[in-house]
Amino acid sequence: MKIVHGWLQQLVDGELPEANALAELLTNVGLEVEEIERPGEGLRGMIVGEVLSVERHPDADKLSVCQVSDGSGTQTVVCGAPNVRAGMRVAFATPGVTLPGGLEIGARKVRGVPSAGMLCSAKELGLGDDHSGIMDLAADAKIGGSLAAALGMDDVVYTLGITPNRPDALSHLGVARDVAAVLGVPLLSPSSVVPEAGQGAAELTRIEIEAPEGCRRYAARIIEGLKMGPSPAWMQARLQLCGVRPISNVVDVTNYVLMELGHPLHAFDLDHLHEERIRVRWAGEGERFTTLDGVERVLDPADLLIGDADRGVALAGVMGGELSEVRDSTTRVLLESAHFEATVIRRTARRHGLHTEASHRFERGADPLMVPVAADRAAALFAELAGGEVAPGLVDTQARPYELQRVTLRHGRVEQVLGTPVSLERQHEILGRLGFEFAETKEDRTELLAPSFRTEMSREIDLIEEIARIEGYGIIPSLLPPQDRPMAAIEAHDPTSAVLRRLREAALAADASEVVNYSFLAPELVAALDGARQPIRITNPLSSEQSVMRTMVSQSLLTNLLLNRRFLAERVRLFELGRAYLPASAPGESTREPERFAVLFWGPRSERGWSVEEAASDFYDLKGVLEAAARLLAVARLEVVAAAEAHPWLHPRTAASVLLGGEAIGWMGELHPRIAGELDLPRGVMLLEVDVKPLAAAAHLLASAPSLPRFPPLLRDLAVVVDEALPAASLLALLRAPLPAAEELGVRIEDVRLFDVYAGEQVGEGKRSLAFSLKFLAPDRTLKDEEADALQAALLERLQAEAGALLRG
Repeated sequence: MKIVHGWLQQLVDGELPEANALAELLTNVGLEVEEIERPGEGLRGMIVGEVLSVERHPDADKLSVCQVSDGSGTQTVVCGAPNVRAGMRVAFATPGVTLPGGLEIGARKVRGVPSAGMLCSAKELGLGDDHSGIMDLAADAKIGGSLAAALGMDDVVYTLGITPNRPDALSHLGVARDVAAVLGVPLLSPSSVVPEAGQGAAELTRIEIEAPEGCRRYAARIIEGLKMGPSPAWMQARLQLCGVRPISNVVDVTNYVLMELGHPLHAFDLDHLHEERIRVRWAGEGERFTTLDGVERVLDPADLLIGDADRGVALAGVMGGELSEVRDSTTRVLLESAHFEATVIRRTARRHGLHTEASHRFERGADPLMVPVAADRAAALFAELAGGEVAPGLVDTQARPYELQRVTLRHGRVEQVLGTPVSLERQHEILGRLGFEFAETKEDRTELLAPSFRTEMSREIDLIEEIARIEGYGIIPSLLPPQDRPMAAIEAHDPTSAVLRRLREAALAADASEVVNYSFLAPELVAALDGARQPIRITNPLSSEQSVMRTMVSQSLLTNLLLNRRFLAERVRLFELGRAYLPASAPGESTREPERFAVLFWGPRSERGWSVEEAASDFYDLKGVLEAAARLLAVARLEVVAAAEAHPWLHPRTAASVLLGGEAIGWMGELHPRIAGELDLPRGVMLLEVDVKPLAAAAHLLASAPSLPRFPPLLRDLAVVVDEALPAASLLALLRAPLPAAEELGVRIEDVRLFDVYAGEQVGEGKRSLAFSLKFLAPDRTLKDEEADALQAALLERLQAEAGALLRG
């Protein structure tokens, strides 16, 4: 959005700060200034000249020799423009001036005649596309004065980055409201006094709203006796500064009011409306309509159409049509001022690939109470600038009246949120200047009505943000919140955030980087990993590449890997804490959105270096992240078991389920080579994904530690031979399970670890040797070797009985 300093000044009853200070003020209230332009600098040195006489060049039929006054003397200038004439005021570039295109003007001879300067066209000055002749300035332009001032270009233009929640700031009036509130001066509204005459507007047209869901309100003014022509120079200048091309006085007025008040308008040639009536209706299936850009469009029944008695004449809130556009011959106009529903306009604009100044505002939520104000403002300008006669009355049809939103503000809440006191009087002053109405004030709270141009104001925190914006974010102290409880107690109160933090620590410790992805993906990618489940489709996707919701967080990590591979990354380690979106598994069931922890490893285990042995990341690197997370969360009974059939998107040799208390909470393994090939991914992509909720339920967040042992443990190693297919996890479970013999002796098995795996001739075909280290500890005495040997024998007996294990000789 472009805002003109001089235009803004007319709407504020007080002196505005200079450009840089005003830019800082606007940015501080949330209207970020992205750029400051001074268009007049490109016209530096250019002046207004008057052509005193014009004579034919003696040696060139198409050239003229002009005597031009520069305000202090007369200069001879050779000119080739066909429209040059005596008495006209012109844009005069004197010797030494450099035009915006880089051309340096000097004194020279043209076909033997001295020429001191140049008379310029709009195109040569970068002010338009017209190069058919030199600029014809207003008759009252000061001779010898600055051309920039004469054109209204000696101004400052601010480009603002307006966020989608601030449609009110898409106008000079909306920006002026914030500026006036900060400066503490009154806001000046533009004049809307309409001189009316002739037959009443209600007798000249009829309005019917047949689609109330798409159009809340539709109003019209009738203007007759119009004289089409160019708009005045000041209006053209302001529109050009805002990036809008001047067209004619009628069209320019509607654009001017749009930039001033932020409300879109449209002018129809009344003589080209059948039966001189307006019908707001939904488009017919396959109905064809040609917009002002000359493109014939096939409409959808969800498109809102402005029609006359039997045809469409405008795509509501987006673009007008060819049939009723304003022409040079137009003398009677129906001026539309309406309020259309944001979602309807947004979908229509996207469906047809049309983004206009009007749709930009309607999509974000136009002000429903601005409808008559904008109509009156434009009608007044039509009467002033186009000689129009405004028919008495506004034909105003309301399908659904608008009610102001009621919001409650507790007086003490402002200080609680901002951390600094703001007096009640100051709170009321700020909100009043921003357009809020006071419905009721009680001892501890105030009931307010949000203005119609701030439809997003629905909560107390919205009001507090408004107070902070205008009072200045600098008043908020930079203090840490008081901490009267230890971190452990805080985490116990909010276990989910503590679990997420510890999962994050486990992944970061493994040199993984956190990513945050959109939850929208391409259907092909989702199907590659989860083809058995139909993903949730997005009704109005941004693109086909983002048309379904992910069913696994790992699917998003694969898109990250694809992008990193395009940039020749040799090693990628990523993790994400986010939601998956699972469709209902049966009719009547609701969709689910489980929080997931997903990790992706690919490439070397370590960064390349002369002292580092190169080895690819494997299953056990990923398992290490899971085990580290289990230790940080103090989660017991977490197991990883082979489950190739349950996870067909994983390589069968590594596919595993993650179990907690015997229940599956996730999976891990290498991406199946077939799927990697389909997605143009390398081999060796390791993936882990687990549900956060069961981990949070089983976590022990309050740290506890046993007392240090007073007596030394006894260490033993136990090597057994088992079937090759038997997982080591089952033997670990047997070794860690309570042992009656240990309980009788008052001894605990402190630690059990697998430290060696061997398969070969020494153990026989189809067998393998697993070696475990055991640590026995008695809390009240030093164990004897005989006691440790008895416990080791009891464990071996259990392994032999339940797993068929044999002691390795």
